[in-house]
Parts: sequence; C-alpha cells; structure tokens
Amino acid sequence: MALKVLQPNEWQPNTPGNLAISLAGELFEIQTGNKSWSISSPDNNAIRFELRDGDTFGWDASVGSSAERTELSDKKVIPNGTAVELNYGFNLEPGAPNTAYFMALGQFHQDNYPGALPWAPPFSFSLEGERFGVFISYSDANGNPVSKNIFTDVADIQRGHFYDLDVKAVFDPNGNGRLVVTRDGVTLVDYSGPLGYVQQNGVYWKEGIYRHSNATETIAATYKDLTIKTGDAVKFPAAGSFIDAPVVKVDAVSAAGKDGLRTVSLSGSAKAGTTVTFTENGKVVGTAKVDANGHFETKIQGTGTGTHLLSVKATDATGRDGINAVPTRIEISTAADIVARLETIAKDPGLATIVLTDTSVLTVASQTQMNIFNKSYAATMAKIAGDYSFLVTSKVTGQYYDRIDEAYNSKGILTERLRYSDSKLIYDETILSDTARTLRTWKSDGTSDYSEIKNGVTTNYTQFDAKGKTVFVQTIAADGTKELDYYNAAGAIASTKVYKPNGERVETTLGITGQNYTKQAFTFDKAGKMIAQERFNDAGTKILAKTFAADGSSASHSYDAKGVETGFTLIAADGSRADGVLGITGQSYTSQISYTSASGTMTTRDRYDAAGHLLTEETFGAKAAVKTFAYDAKGALTGWTIKFADKTSTVATVYSGTDKVASTISYDAKGNVTGKAFYDKAGNTITDPGTQPSVPPAAGETKTYAYDGSGQKIGVTIKAADGTTSVVKFATGKETVYQHVDKYGATGKLIATEDYDAAGRIAQRVTYAANGNQQTDRYDVSGKVVSQTLLHDGVRQEVSLAVSGKAYATQDATYDAADKLLTLKRAYADGKPAFEQTVAADGSQIVKQWAGNGTMTLTKLGANGGTAEIDQFDAAGHQLSAELRKADGAREWHYFDPKTGLETSSITIAADKTRVEANYAVANKPYATQIATYDAKGQLLEMKRAYADGTLAFDQIVHSDGTAETHSYDTAGREVSAVLVAGDGSRDTFAFTYATAPAALAASLAAKTTATAQGAADPTSVQKDHYGANNVKQWTDLTKADGSHVQTALVGSTLASHQGVADTLVGSKASDTFVFAAQFGKDTVSGFQASTTGGHDIIAIEADLVADYAHLLPLITQKGADTLITLSPTDTILIKNVAPKALAEADFKFFHHDVLHI
Repeated sequence: MALKVLQPNEWQPNTPGNLAISLAGELFEIQTGNKSWSISSPDNNAIRFELRDGDTFGWDASVGSSAERTELSDKKVIPNGTAVELNYGFNLEPGAPNTAYFMALGQFHQDNYPGALPWAPPFSFSLEGERFGVFISYSDANGNPVSKNIFTDVADIQRGHFYDLDVKAVFDPNGNGRLVVTRDGVTLVDYSGPLGYVQQNGVYWKEGIYRHSNATETIAATYKDLTIKTGDAVKFPAAGSFIDAPVVKVDAVSAAGKDGLRTVSLSGSAKAGTTVTFTENGKVVGTAKVDANGHFETKIQGTGTGTHLLSVKATDATGRDGINAVPTRIEISTAADIVARLETIAKDPGLATIVLTDTSVLTVASQTQMNIFNKSYAATMAKIAGDYSFLVTSKVTGQYYDRIDEAYNSKGILTERLRYSDSKLIYDETILSDTARTLRTWKSDGTSDYSEIKNGVTTNYTQFDAKGKTVFVQTIAADGTKELDYYNAAGAIASTKVYKPNGERVETTLGITGQNYTKQAFTFDKAGKMIAQERFNDAGTKILAKTFAADGSSASHSYDAKGVETGFTLIAADGSRADGVLGITGQSYTSQISYTSASGTMTTRDRYDAAGHLLTEETFGAKAAVKTFAYDAKGALTGWTIKFADKTSTVATVYSGTDKVASTISYDAKGNVTGKAFYDKAGNTITDPGTQPSVPPAAGETKTYAYDGSGQKIGVTIKAADGTTSVVKFATGKETVYQHVDKYGATGKLIATEDYDAAGRIAQRVTYAANGNQQTDRYDVSGKVVSQTLLHDGVRQEVSLAVSGKAYATQDATYDAADKLLTLKRAYADGKPAFEQTVAADGSQIVKQWAGNGTMTLTKLGANGGTAEIDQFDAAGHQLSAELRKADGAREWHYFDPKTGLETSSITIAADKTRVEANYAVANKPYATQIATYDAKGQLLEMKRAYADGTLAFDQIVHSDGTAETHSYDTAGREVSAVLVAGDGSRDTFAFTYATAPAALAASLAAKTTATAQGAADPTSVQKDHYGANNVKQWTDLTKADGSHVQTALVGSTLASHQGVADTLVGSKASDTFVFAAQFGKDTVSGFQASTTGGHDIIAIEADLVADYAHLLPLITQKGADTLITLSPTDTILIKNVAPKALAEADFKFFHHDVLHI
C-alpha cells in the first residue's frame, strides 16, 4: 500500500491507509491508541500529545505489552557515529501528579535490526514522579546492556512552562559517543563515552509520551518548532565548558547564641571561576567565589531550630548557570520532637545531623520502638550530635509496682530500671556492665537498702532509715576484705568491724567521749587473740599504738596531740624491757631510754640530745659506771669520760670525724694521772706524738730547728702565740725557700698542709676543717688558684677555673663517696652557663646545654641511660618544644609559641604505634584546630576540626570494621552534611539546609529574637540518599520542614513509614516493600506493582494493627482509581492508581516488631 503523507493538522483517528506525518522535513510514523485526543496540532509546527488510561498502540497489544503510548516515530535512521542535533519546545500540561513506574518524554531509539530485543532506548527523557531526568543505555565490554540515569532534576518539573530543549549526540557503542543536553540555556548533561548498543546500526527520534500501564491519570504534552541537524551542521560546545552541580560540604554549625541564631560554614568544589549561589525558600542567602583550584568557602546565617534545606548552583562570568546541587538537611529540635518525627527524618537521604536542644534523653513508647530506631534507623541515630540515651515508661498490672521506667544507652543496652507504686519510686537498678550493677529499694515504712553487685557478689550493702540517713554499711573488697560500719542517730559512724582475708579482725569504736581520745581500734588474729591496739584524738592523730606478738613480746608507743612520739615501752619475750621518754625539756638531754632485765633490775640508762647524740651511758650493777660523751660545736664526737663506782676515771680523745681513740688518760680517785696511752687510727699503741720546744715557752712565737747529720738546717717548727704550730721543711737547706708545711691548731689537730715548687712558690694548699671537711687549692706560677678539690658532706667537688682548649672556661664536678658523678657544671668565659648535668640516686639524669647564642636544650635521661625527655628553650627562656620518650616506646612531641607560651601543635605516638597529630594554630583555614588519630599502619581513625571559638567544625571517624562517618558543621554549630559508610561499602549521605545563614543567626541571637533563632537552628529540609556497595543510589528520603517525608525507591528497596506524619512512598521499577508500623499516620503509596499485574511489591503491616489478610479485607475500600486501607481514623494507606480488585493476599505481609525481617 502506498505511503500517505499528512501534515500534522490533517491527522484524524481511524484514517485508512499507510500513514505518515511530515515534521521538520522528516516523515514520522504514527504510534497511538488511535483516539481522537491522541494527537492534535494547533499548527503545523506544534503537536499536542494526550495519553489516557488504557491508550495502547496496536503493535504493543499484539506483542502482549500493556505499555501505553502516543508517539511519532521518525522513519529516518541516524547512523552510528553521525552527529545529530534536536531543538524543540516542550510543555507538560498541568494535571494530576505522575504515578507511572516509568515514563519517556522523547527518545532516541535503536534501529530495528534483525533480532532486536526490547531493550531501553540509548537515550530518553524520563519523568520519575514529577522529576525530569535523562537516561542513557549502551553495551558493556561483554555486549550486555547497561542503562543508567545520568541526570535527575532536584525539583519537580514546572508544568505549563515551555522548556527550550536542545540535544546534541553522537551514538557510538565503542566508547566515542558524546551527549550534550541543554534546557532553557542550562547544560544539564555533557557526557562522553559509550552510547548505544553494539548490535545497532543507528537510532531514530521518537517524540510524545510513553509510560507504564500502572498509571491511570491523563497526561498531555506539546512539542513545537522541532529542528533536526546532522553531520557538520552540529556544533558541540568546547570541552570543559560544562558547569556541573557544586559539591557542597558543611564544615560546621555553630552553637546557638543568646538569640538562638547559628552560623553555617560551608566549603566545597565547583567549576573554577564561577560564583556559587545559595538559596533557601527561593531567597538568596549567600554567595561564594570559586578559586582557580575549584574550591570555595563561605558562611551563612541560620534561623534557630527546625528543618533547613539549602539549594546551591554555580554561575560563570557570562551569567551562564549550571545545574542545581541536591539540598542538604539539618534537624535541630527537642528530644520529644525528634522522637515523634524520627521515622520521617530517617527517610531523608540528605540528613546530616540531629541536634537535641533540650535533653539527650529520648523518651520512646516501647523497647520495640527503641530497637526499630537502633536497627532500622541506625544510620539516622548515628547522626545525633553528642551522647544520647533512651527512656521507656510502661504501666504494669498484677505486680507490687504499677509502673516501670527503663533507661538504655545509645546502643540499646539497659542501664537503669526504675519501679514505682502509686507514683512513688520503690526500686532503682543501675546496670553498669554485664557483671556490675547497683540496686536501691524502698520499703513501705520509708527505710531503704542500697547494694552494689559485681560478678554476683554484693560488694556494698547500705541500709537507710526513713529520713534517708545511713544506718549500716557492709563492703567487700576485691581481696575479700569485709567491712561493717554501724552508724549512730546523727548519721556518723559509731563503730566498724573489718574482716581480713588472713582471718584477722579489726574492731573500731568512734565518737568516744570523756577521754583524750575519740577513736580506738583493736586488731585480733584469726584465733581471736588481740594483736594490736590504737587510739586517735578528735583530729585523727594517733596517740597510742600497741602491738602484741605471738611469743609474748609487745611494743607500745605514745604520741602527743600533734602525732609526735613522747614515749615507748618495748617488752621482750623473756620479760626484759626498754622504756623510752622523749621530748624532755629543762635538762641537758631531751630523751632517755632505760633498760630493765627480766628480773626487773635496771641495767642501763642512755640519754641523748636533740640531735640524737648519745650524751651519757649509765651502767648499773657490779660494774656500775657513767660514760659521758663530748662533741664539738658541729656535733662531731671529740671524746668521752668514764667515771667508775670507785671514783677512778678515764678520759679519751678520738680522731676527728671518727670514733677511733687517739689517746687516753687515766686518773685515780683523787684525780692524779695514773697513765697515758696514744694510738694510731688502726688502734696500734704509739709514742707521744707531741714535740716539746728546745727552749722554754715565751711570749710570742718560738722556733725549733731541725738539722741533718752535717748540721745543716732542714726544717723548723714554729709555734705561734695562739697555740697554732707550723712544721716547715726547707728546700735544699734554704730557710727562705719552703718545700712543705704542715699546720696544726691549738689542740694539735692538723688544719693545713702546703707544698711549694722548686722556686719556693706555693703550688698546693690543703685545708682541714674541724668538721672533717677538706679543701685543696692548686696555683699557677702567678699564685692564682686554677683548680680546687673540696671534700664536704660526704661528697667530693672538683673545680677547674682555667679550662683551655674547650669552648667553656670553667668546670665544677661533684662526686659521691663511691666516686659516682652527682653534678657537673660548665660555663663560658663571660660567666654564662654552657652545660649542667645532675645525676640522681637512681641513675636518672637532667642535662642542660646552652649554645653560644643563649638557646638551651634540656635532656632528661632515665635510670637506664635512655632519653626520657628533650626540651628546647630560646635565649629568653621561653620553651619552644618538648619531646617525651617513654619506657614502653611511646613518644610525644609538643611545640609552643615563645611569645604566648601556648602549645601550637603536638604529635603523640603510643606504644602500639597509634598516632595522634594535633594542630592548635591552623592558618588560612576556616577552622582553627585539627586533631587526627591514626592506627599503627598510618590509616586515619578519627579527625576533628574546630573553629576559633571551640565550636566543632568537622568530625570524621573510621572504624576497624570498615564503617566510617563524617560530619561537617557550620560556625553556628549546626551540622550541614554527613556521610555514613557501612562495612559492606554501602553509605548514606545527608544534606541539611537552613533558612538562615550563620551570620544572620548570630545577629538574631545578639538581638535576642528567640523565636527567629529557634527556627534558624532547625534545618528546613534534610535529604538522605542511600547508596549500595556498588555505588548505585537505592533510595532517597526527603524530610520537609513540616516533618512530612517523600521516600523514593530507585531500585528494589524497603521503605518504612514514619510515625505520626503523612508520608509519600514512591516505588521503583523493581520489587519494593512498604512497611507500616503503629501510629504511622496517613500515608500515600505511588508506583505499587500488584502481583495480579505481574508486580512483586509488598505492603508490610504491623500485626498489632491488623493480624492477617482476612482481617484486612473489610478495611479495604475503593477511592476513585485508588485503594484506601483504613486501619484507624489516624492510620490510612492510599495506594495510588491501583484498584482493590487488583490486590491479592500475596501483596501483603504481617509482622511483629521483634521479628521484623522484611
């Protein structure tokens, strides 16, 4: 049959013949339901398409397809590799919202090659719900079809508006394809890559409406002014001209000010050189210039509590706009409001954070609801800023209590259980861990008990009276020690009993009156025998301590009110004893100890001075005697005197600094000398060391010369008038040239020695002090001291005053009696310190080193010689850095600002090689501090950033199981974005939008406009997007300012209704499950695919609402083209465009919360 060509306005339904319509210089095949409304033409340049329920093209019906369409199909095929450009106007007329599972509004279809399969077209404009989109299809490396959505509008299509659409394309399945889509001057897509299938030869254009048959609403669209270009006539834009949607990150949301306003700090990436514009509710709230690296930053004021959504786009210098970014959502509200809207909030894929404004306790209806929150909405709960907990309150019947409150932590672990009777608390159990808990119970008379239980053992048990005063306490320590405390009526401990693991018992009485003590304690062994007694005064000071040993010995010590011991009695097992009296005044001695034999006879009495020196030792009995000791002014022993019962006596002198006898003189009863003896330090008897002068003593000085065998003078002994003596040795007989001199004091003790060089110049002098100290001075030829050795207080000090060949000029070293270095100091020629080393008794050291410019390094070394700490200081003494090295291998570095002394950064490496890096003075960033934690392999575990005022700006946590979370906040403390990554690679992204920018929020706070601030703190919307492990977006949940949700499944998903709000649940083309639990509200389901029409969707309803399908049937009614399920006056489900007759039992599932598996 010959082809009959019609102009658009000539077509009529049921026109006979082989028809085609001429349009844009091409011939188009007519594919409609052949209805009068299918195609109409206002003029030959415009074609109106209208599609109604059941409008099926004859060919579709012949192949068993129920799809509905009204389209024109171009008969001309554009070969693969040929550029093609379409330009036309498009208007979707106002009408009922689209409910079709899929809809194509214009497509490039693959040619009808032999064996062609019904695959998706290589290019099509789609309408998903009311969102305009672009789909492409191509062959993968194995020749299998791949379809993907490369653009979906962030806002609903504007019905009634004529869009100017332009499509430029090169279809090339081998990877060289190109697609540029522009709408009203804004480039929506600039794609390069495979486009089309390897089996096809080319594509042809189809315009009109093509949709799934599930939709029943009428839809109409007009195409006008179509032009088609091919080949060289098609001009593609230059590479890199595309303006993509900005990627926005909310760095921080500041804390609310006094007026409730918050500041949002944002940053992100966009096309370099563009300007990013931020709008909320259609109002521009901020802009940011994008730098050459594609980065931008800005701050926007918020408006208090609520839900906030922020829309963003980029514009280049010519005024050309890019596509809009998906809005970001932040929720800031009370705990009660968040609980009421949580299921709604959870559906928003853009949710970034939830800020609780009043309390961190979430009061929920039941444990089941809490479990749903933690399991079904775990990602949402993780967005709550800070710690939070749950509280479940339940009424109880048939028990001694009528109400129970249970508190749970954020993980759903029970932490506290409260029971009430007639609103009165009678039971309070706190669960600290799996093995530890506390319990308090109240009796009807008002008394109460408190217990602490660990591993099944009550470690603390306390009884209280009706007024809440403690009556009794029992505690059991980890080692088994048990203590019983008994309280008096005033609430103070009156007595205690302590039972120790070894069987000992300590009984203590407190509050004792009428005595000089108020507390007394007795200790008994496991056999019940007392082994100790103690008394304490009202200040808690011990005034008596007694111990009793098993062998019968005992010890008793008495103390004054300040705790200073005043006396003691020590009794041995044989009955002998020692009695001490301390703190004696008015005598030459301050303490006395008397020793008594077992028979009761005093044997010895010793008396001591305040320094502890034994003054007298008195012996009683057959050899009674009194021994009196003598000391010099510095407390050194000089000798002793013994007086015997027969009145004879002996006087002894000792060598300085020792108790070794130097000489003794014995006297008879009349005081006459009866004998003398002299001893060296080894105790050997020697002759009298004294030298008598050869001439009688005279006034002034005397000299006694010594001669050699030839009669030459070899020395002289000079005795001065003050009693001092110098023994001089001459050098080679020259009386004027000394070789050596020994000097003695008036008592005959050596006080100095001197050595001279060959010229008679002093070379060394050693001085001996009465207290045993010693100093050696060494001289150069000019008589200047150049070095010294000092012995004092048991140490040796070596001093060098003229060091040469070194950077330092002097050195001072101190050694202990074992010749171990104690200190070492060095100084430069100008006297400034150069080096200082101190060695402690345990071998640890502190070393200070000064450079010539005055900077100092302080090093601390441990007892093992290892470096423990290194500190750096500038010339003014300001600390610059500190390095700490610990025995377990851990290390820390700290760096300081010398001007302020404040720490600027630090690095801490633990023994397990985990690392924390902190920067407290970040420059040229919106945040001021950053703290990052890494594991032993250098992988990031956590990062926190904060603004200068301490407000959290950024928080990222990476868990060992592969899960991770990132939160960003603006300067007002509001969370503006978040990403939660699960262990399987799936993730949830949240974007919070606020009506007020942070700066405006701060201004509102300053002005104390609380109502405005309250709204600014809440996001106007929160968008949550869920991506699977394959990086494919699976569903979205947009929470609006009024708390309502729009949940959209993009692949087979489970969509759960939110409690108490009106949700819209939109199904995908795959199998979806729609879940409804108690108090879900009045919800709408769109895109439901019933089993009777080949679909696989499920409506899942909590069994508490309706038990099964038989009970559900009476609740199902038809409402127009829809099905209405009324479970209660406030809980309804409207299934759009599905009649009740299309539903079957297979479309429903009934569940209990505790066994929810959907």
